[in-house]
Amino acid sequence: MAQPYYWIPLSDKVPVIDACRMVLIYTQGFSVHGLSTFIVAARDLNEASFIDPEDQPWHCRMATHWMSLPDYNGV
Repeated sequence: MAQPYYWIPLSDKVPVIDACRMVLIYTQGFSVHGLSTFIVAARDLNEASFIDPEDQPWHCRMATHWMSLPDYNGV
């Protein structure tokens, strides 16, 4: 049976990098050209991964929620 996917507030939990490499993020109240969801590397959500906080991708700084993506093993 398929795993259910749901939005997790970043204020509650951040993704475990070893468990998921890529995640879908939601930027509540912030969009670019109407887009408010983005696929990003899980490590980019961790502000401490960057020497300068300004190096963190802007959409990751604005993220409010995240969701794991299904595993992809190629076609």
